[in-house]
Amino acid sequence: MKRNCIFKMAIVAIAVMVSLGAYAQEESKMAAGADVGVLLRDGATNFSIGAKFQYDVTKVIRGSGEFNYFLDGGGFWDLNVNGHYLIDLPTPKLKVYPLAGLSVVGFGGGGLVEYYDPIEEIWVVEEAGGGSSTFIGFNLGGGVQYELKSNILLQGELKYRIGNGAIAGVGLSVGVAYKF
Repeated sequence: MKRNCIFKMAIVAIAVMVSLGAYAQEESKMAAGADVGVLLRDGATNFSIGAKFQYDVTKVIRGSGEFNYFLDGGGFWDLNVNGHYLIDLPTPKLKVYPLAGLSVVGFGGGGLVEYYDPIEEIWVVEEAGGGSSTFIGFNLGGGVQYELKSNILLQGELKYRIGNGAIAGVGLSVGVAYKF
């Protein structure tokens, strides 16, 4: 009986080690990182710092969530959820991807808020005061990533945000991500 129990424990231990070894061989599916960016809209330039999280749904499809805070002093931020379609290039460490997704942009906490009023067909600039405003837009663009090391990615993205005048513009960002 005691011998049978030891044998079963040995089988379980071997099964656990084999499964952990197989898990360790599995390619990373997630990455987290930071980036810096610039948003160009109607002649204005606004710099940002941001954080992102990426998850590989399949080998070629990746979901990405990111948060950016813009340094204009008006409490301007955005939250993006994008899908990437990863395209391998002849250089094994380099990939390009088109992207599409949703963007939620918020203003608040003081400063000036600028937006286009489609009814009046004019640009409006208001003092945000203590209130806040939120807008929804769509992202279209593309990116490139270079695998610096097996778990370090350098990334650059160019995207156009489609929405009302307050949030429409072209964004360019560069950053680094750690795969885990």
